[in-house]
Amino acid sequence: MDVKETGLTPTEASALIGCKEYTIKELARGKKIPHYKVGNRYRFTRSALIKWMVDQEKENYMNGGK
Repeated sequence: MDVKETGLTPTEASALIGCKEYTIKELARGKKIPHYKVGNRYRFTRSALIKWMVDQEKENYMNGGK
């Protein structure tokens, strides 16, 4: 992680991914998306989310879209 990269809020992360903020928080609670916490607040890094999306796309392709 780049030290200069600041943490995205769930709202910002949801805009990047294209889903609802609630979904982002549920994925984080379930440890299914890269995140970290500051106190009780979820934070995300753009680079980790982009890598996660690429990995999800590859996994879905390899599994035939299931």
